[in-house]
Amino acid sequence: MPPIQIQTRQVGDTRIALATTLKRPDATVVDVTGLTVKFRMCTAAGVDKVAETASNVTVTDATNGQVKYTFQAADVDTAGTFHAYFI
Repeated sequence: MPPIQIQTRQVGDTRIALATTLKRPDATVVDVTGLTVKFRMCTAAGVDKVAETASNVTVTDATNGQVKYTFQAADVDTAGTFHAYFI
């Protein structure tokens, strides 16, 4: 599924979490009740900046597929283009 959000942030900005609603290709919401949601972020070249992890991922509304990732300082210490995924 292609990315659905574009978000910009300043180097070092850990104050704003990346929040989204997980959806299937047909746009129906994914119910994540009882599931472990993980996050991964990589450079445009595919090199991991944040290896696949469940740490710092919060399910804010499981039934409605709402999740967020809270960035740590090491996650946002470099300028560039990154691709982020919830798994």
